Amino acid sequence: MGLLFVLPVVLGTLILNIAPTFATFGISFTHYDLLTAPEWAGLDNYRELLQDQFAHAALRNTAVYTIGSVILGIPAGLGLALLVNTRLPGIRLIRIVYIIPVVSSTIAVALVWQWILNGKLGLLNQFLKMFGIQGQSWLTNPNIAMFSVVFISVWQGVGYTMLLFLAGLQSIPESLYEAAKIDGGGRFSRFRYITLPMLSPTTFFVLIITIISSFQVFDFIYIFTFTGGAAGRLRSLDVWVFYLYQNAFSFHKMGYAAAMAFGLFVVIAGVTFIQWRASKHWVFYGE
Repeated sequence: MGLLFVLPVVLGTLILNIAPTFATFGISFTHYDLLTAPEWAGLDNYRELLQDQFAHAALRNTAVYTIGSVILGIPAGLGLALLVNTRLPGIRLIRIVYIIPVVSSTIAVALVWQWILNGKLGLLNQFLKMFGIQGQSWLTNPNIAMFSVVFISVWQGVGYTMLLFLAGLQSIPESLYEAAKIDGGGRFSRFRYITLPMLSPTTFFVLIITIISSFQVFDFIYIFTFTGGAAGRLRSLDVWVFYLYQNAFSFHKMGYAAAMAFGLFVVIAGVTFIQWRASKHWVFYGE
């Protein structure tokens, strides 16, 4: 009976995940334009990938986005979790407010922020103008467009990170804090020697999913590139998955796109493996 109950999940995984993965791996060794039959190409796609300057630039842009998302997103999520981890009246409503961007449509969020960050009539530039500060072309200046996208992405996803940290905070035994107070430990000492070590498994999990999701960013880049003026034309917003999409569905180089997909898999697997190996030096799982 147990096997019967898990059969739908097993079949779904085989049909929707495992089988397409092997199919994609096979396609990566072919020249395939979606219109004619695939032709065997051997390692040509992978050799081209190693020499493709646009792919190298996309990888650098993806790294910038990932680093920015980690540096801004994790501390912001932890900070919000600490703020809402109280028993004040109305705190549940405040938590819900922070979750609204997470469940909102990414397209709607992107369009709203595109209006706010508009270089001419944007709300942010109008606000800065009140204080005599020169506004910027936040989404069309190739030098700052990626950082603007990072900020928007962190703003939308920080509520989810907050929830994860909040769950971790509420799982810490209150007796540890009471013992620290009796020993004269201040607020900062309790945070450093109790909260951070006890939150390290949660931090490790958040770090992994943040990096993986950052490497796979696509939606904001897609919207801002096609409506972002100079930033789109100068490819300053190109990331790996967006360049993969262009090769597959704009250039009809499905074999090359499949090779890019497996290149992304190797990078994510490598980064995750390094994190797993390094986690034994800083993650505290208790005794």
